[in-house]
Amino acid sequence: MFEVLYSAAADADVRAAVRYARRHAPATAERWFARLRAGIDSLSAMPERFPVVGDAARIGFETREMLFGNRRHAYRIRYRILQNLVIVLSVERASRNR
Repeated sequence: MFEVLYSAAADADVRAAVRYARRHAPATAERWFARLRAGIDSLSAMPERFPVVGDAARIGFETREMLFGNRRHAYRIRYRILQNLVIVLSVERASRNR
């Protein structure tokens, strides 16, 4: 099992996403947030199951990407694996430009 940690940037991303959800869908925001956290926490088991993305040579390390949610409201969760840790780097709307 891997320990899942959030970078400061990823934590801020999640907080912003929850604020957005509370404003636009208050009835379902907490349930959505719980599913998001469960999805991210599932990286503790087999984080290698998601593909490597980006330019590892340019940034100096390998990153992976998990998509969460449906097409219209999907989020891109970028993370890296470092020994027995999964470090979540960012949580962004998949529709945003990279």
